[in-house]
Amino acid sequence: MEPLFDRRSLEQKIEDASTLLKSHGYRVQSPPLKSRNVRMLKDLVRFFYDNMERHHPDSRFICSPSMKRDLGIAKRFVESREATGISKRRALAECCEIIETLFRFEEDIGLNNPATSMAILGNGNMAWVTEKAIQICNKQNNDIKERNNEAYFEQLSKKQSLQTLTEEEHEKLLTDLDNLAGRDGTNGKTKKEK
Repeated sequence: MEPLFDRRSLEQKIEDASTLLKSHGYRVQSPPLKSRNVRMLKDLVRFFYDNMERHHPDSRFICSPSMKRDLGIAKRFVESREATGISKRRALAECCEIIETLFRFEEDIGLNNPATSMAILGNGNMAWVTEKAIQICNKQNNDIKERNNEAYFEQLSKKQSLQTLTEEEHEKLLTDLDNLAGRDGTNGKTKKEK
């Protein structure tokens, strides 16, 4: 066995340790992938299964993913989001949000059994699952906007009770209200979100 502090790279040491553990019957996993690190379809597949592991850690058996099948599902899933007119990067981010929602709200979605395969994101008979997850995402986003609007108007109300607005503050307020209502052409999104 190689000494721990030799000239091998960290990646090689991790690979060797993983191989040793697997040869002794241990299951070895990589650290969970964060949604912000999903850049390619294979990352999205891994993100799905990492979420499954996190939300169902006590599962006695894990689904055996088929990378070829799952990459095909991931590709169609991302393409369906891109068809709404967004970039691939934004589509991957939306897919991650939908996957996270799927696992966080399995009961609200109405699944009789936990999600164990990416096939649940497919079209056809299972399309309702993705649609329900999207509805939950949209409701959550609307709830957040509503709370932000309420907080903004509460802050504005306090400020108005303390003093009258200057002309500049009045103009800024009108601009902010237009941004929130989407009258500036951004639908309430910042430049980064477009």
